[in-house]
Amino acid sequence: NNSGALRASPHVEGEQEGGHPTSSSGREDDVSTLGPPPELRQQPGLSQMQRRGSNGSDGTHLTAADTVHGSTVVTAKRMDNVCGFMSRRSFFVSISVFVILLLVVGLAVGLTKGTDPTTDEQVLFPDPDEVLTTVPEPVCFSYLPKMSNLSKACPDPTSLPRGGPLCQLVAEGLLEAADPAANIDIAITNAGAIRSDALAGDLTVGTVRTQVLPFSEDRAAYLSVTPAEIKATLEAPLVDDGLIFTEAMQKEFFPDVPTVKLHWSYEAKYPYAAGLRYDVDIAAPDGEKVSNIVINPRYAGDDDWIALDVTDTSTLIRVVTSDYLAGGGDGYFTGVPRERIEIQENLELADLFLSYCSRQEELIGPDRIVDMSTREYLTATTDD
Repeated sequence: NNSGALRASPHVEGEQEGGHPTSSSGREDDVSTLGPPPELRQQPGLSQMQRRGSNGSDGTHLTAADTVHGSTVVTAKRMDNVCGFMSRRSFFVSISVFVILLLVVGLAVGLTKGTDPTTDEQVLFPDPDEVLTTVPEPVCFSYLPKMSNLSKACPDPTSLPRGGPLCQLVAEGLLEAADPAANIDIAITNAGAIRSDALAGDLTVGTVRTQVLPFSEDRAAYLSVTPAEIKATLEAPLVDDGLIFTEAMQKEFFPDVPTVKLHWSYEAKYPYAAGLRYDVDIAAPDGEKVSNIVINPRYAGDDDWIALDVTDTSTLIRVVTSDYLAGGGDGYFTGVPRERIEIQENLELADLFLSYCSRQEELIGPDRIVDMSTREYLTATTDD
């Protein structure tokens, strides 16, 4: 689990083609052997057993010599057979060397691309020291707007009235980097997938994989969901079930992932989205906490935000998220049929964000507060 509850258990090289060499048939007019002189071969004492290739009385096969009148006459083997054998042997040796060279080159190319030999999965960004882009000023992560104080760069939660800019940026990155052929409209992620600020300076692959999005088992997933299912997906994570995923539990289940000190059961489950905006009243009754949902699909214009009809149970909207959330983790997408979920087994969720970062000259958080997916956030003690 990369958020507030225990997590349930829910990569291509080219093939070489080649033919097998076929040997040519023998010639009918070949000279058979170099043997004894004709006068010896005409001798009447030559028996069938004494002819080349016959079987001796002791069961041996006479292939190296003939016997004539009790004398041994050594005969030569067919030279064309010997030459043919040597030619074929040289041919096979050459082919073998060529195949070995191809395998070595293929292995080198595979390693260059970052193929994991234990899984045959292609690693898109294998070098942890590779610099993706520059962060001119910290991009802070936080979970709940105005409430969570997890960020070291932005310790005052009131300075983040719409939530963590880095969480929003991750959602934007997932949407931008998703396969265009998948026709993705929006992206949704849980806050708990992000575990650290993006600090000023060079942003490396290793920093993203170990600090920002450290859940390496998370895979990208593409879904087709209805507006009604989107509304349910935004509501479910905000239910207060009283269960807090403590730091001790986090260390036990995810020893390589930075821990966060959570104060509310829904804190790490909080939804961030790209192409989707909404108001949240955390003190409202369950099922009524999210309202005024508007959508702006990936290929729409900047100002084409339209109200989402949350009663619509037939229109399908394409979503990119993690396989954890797609499988019902943190209460997300629980009503979506399995046949509308496509897990990208060979694509880590972090790779989408890495790809997005690598295309940016500088990594900058949302420019305006209105660019956050949470438009308004109300608590029991605040009214804006």
